Amino acid sequence: MVLKYRIKAKIKYVISFLFIIYATTFLVNAGDKTIKKYSFSAYYGLRNVKCDSFPNSNNLDFMNYLYVETEYPEFAEYDFIGFSAHLWFKNNWDVDIKLAMFDDFIPDNINISAQYFPFKFIGFNMAIYGYPQTMENFDYFHKINEPDYYTYADYRQRNVYELGLLAGPVLKFHYRILNVVMKLNFGINELFPFSEDIHQKQIDANYRRKLIYETNWSSAFFFFPETELEIDCFKISGKTFGVRMQSNWFTTKRSIDYTKTVFEWTEDNSSKQIVKNPKHQFSKFEYDFGVFLRL
Repeated sequence: MVLKYRIKAKIKYVISFLFIIYATTFLVNAGDKTIKKYSFSAYYGLRNVKCDSFPNSNNLDFMNYLYVETEYPEFAEYDFIGFSAHLWFKNNWDVDIKLAMFDDFIPDNINISAQYFPFKFIGFNMAIYGYPQTMENFDYFHKINEPDYYTYADYRQRNVYELGLLAGPVLKFHYRILNVVMKLNFGINELFPFSEDIHQKQIDANYRRKLIYETNWSSAFFFFPETELEIDCFKISGKTFGVRMQSNWFTTKRSIDYTKTVFEWTEDNSSKQIVKNPKHQFSKFEYDFGVFLRL
């Protein structure tokens, strides 16, 4: 079953990568008169994620259960591989499409950006992005805080997907074989809502209950600077081969609020509670290295 899932995921990734190639080729062919140049790149990178953890209260706080490293519990580290396509248009617009995946082979790290340069070195950047964040062990809240109950929940892990819009100034520099792009982004993002259920039975009694958590859309403003460096290594028949390095830093404050429904004995006997959790300081630092081909 796991093998079948991974094969399907790999197929999805290959299809997605081929879509980037096809879409870029289509744009190039359709825009012979408007596109100056374009490039493709492949890269490997690391993402370090850090989130404040608060003491347990009377209510479950999902932000306390974002994935962290066992050896270094103050942060989490994800590694990924990715592909990107970049197009330079003659009307001072650039378009950049990036697609990456973790070791689950699902291409769900997406970044599509466009830059407009009214001046040679100064422009404006706009982008939409999405990526998953792993959450795990949130059932421990009940096992620790409610020792009078058996909590029927296997090891719980899920991905929470984040989607964001951003904009900001961009600077670019070119000197001989060096190409540098720096972006200073601000934006707003949303965590997609999700639901989880927990079943409990009171120890030494027949009392049973079911807890359902239904989260809300979670909005947050963020700051997101980026830097990218390309080094031209050699040229063959008008094609430039080189190496690239990219890094970015993301910081925000966010909470995950939800509606908690408790069913006692039967689903006809229920009560609801709206829970608003405190905001956590959340940040991630990402860097990658790769190669590119510019045409």
